[in-house]
Amino acid sequence: MTTILETGRVHSGPQETVRTDLSVAHRVAERFGMTDLIYTHFSARDPLDEDLFYITPYGHLFHEIDHDTLSRIRMADDGMVVEGRLNPAGAVIHEAVYAARPDVGAICHTHTRAGVAVSCLKDGLLPISQFSLRFHGRVGYHDYEGATLVPGERTRLQESVAGVDVVILRNHGLLTMGRSIREALSRMYFLERACQVQIDALATGRDLVVPTEEIAAVTRDQYAGFGEEDMEERMDLEWAALCRLAASQGGYRHA
Repeated sequence: MTTILETGRVHSGPQETVRTDLSVAHRVAERFGMTDLIYTHFSARDPLDEDLFYITPYGHLFHEIDHDTLSRIRMADDGMVVEGRLNPAGAVIHEAVYAARPDVGAICHTHTRAGVAVSCLKDGLLPISQFSLRFHGRVGYHDYEGATLVPGERTRLQESVAGVDVVILRNHGLLTMGRSIREALSRMYFLERACQVQIDALATGRDLVVPTEEIAAVTRDQYAGFGEEDMEERMDLEWAALCRLAASQGGYRHA
């Protein structure tokens, strides 16, 4: 897929595609209300340089993000090399995940109303909707230690993200990971929907219908069990639709 920005420049190489996809993800996230002024952040790893990733520039609203405004962070043994403005705590969170998970190509982090609400519940995400069942038994949790990473928390965060692609940051928000920004954003969308449904259901004060463990496991495995080819086709269709949505807001179009 070739993406053309308003400037008329064509970005079709792997690095350019990742950066443009990341800008699309920002605008889609804003469209779905998954923003928090300038205080949350998405990122994507460079496909040709595993030690480099692009991240939301600090001080920008999501609708302002495009291919050229992204900040860059290079991971090094002695710290990080930063190009552009960034949220310090956000940079450390993303760097910690990428350093611990070489399989991760993109990260989404949000502070939505429903996501934060679920993060404050002792039971966390409940297996009560089809949205949540796709993550059943595959959700990590990270305890709250303050607004910014304290000494030693980086290691504890890396332990929390081991072996999962979705993490609920207690009293804080949501974190999703994926091989690509498309995958990470898709997980974030459905995780957010799961949180919204849970808060709405709990607000009724009525008894919940909770599927059995067997049904929960079957549903999770159904989502995970699609063949790789089928999953790629579904992801391509989903992403093309999201690109059309982003294009309708102005800023770029895809061909």
